[in-house]
Amino acid sequence: MIFSNRKKVANEIQNIEIDKSVVTRVKECKFLGVIIDEHLSWTYHINLISSKIDEGIGILCKMSHFTKQTTMETLY
Repeated sequence: MIFSNRKKVANEIQNIEIDKSVVTRVKECKFLGVIIDEHLSWTYHINLISSKIDEGIGILCKMSHFTKQTTMETLY
């Protein structure tokens, strides 16, 4: 991943080699639990977190019909 605020600089660099092996270029990567993209925006990270939250809320909502109030309070 090449960090740049200009598209020209990022597109000019084609292949980076370390010990004669080509390093693959990625658009985003996960580092210390945070997804960083080449433009240093939060888009990918926010999308990942919101999908995890949506899934958890959906499960809790479906469980609320089958469990007691005290159990739901414990899960929250």
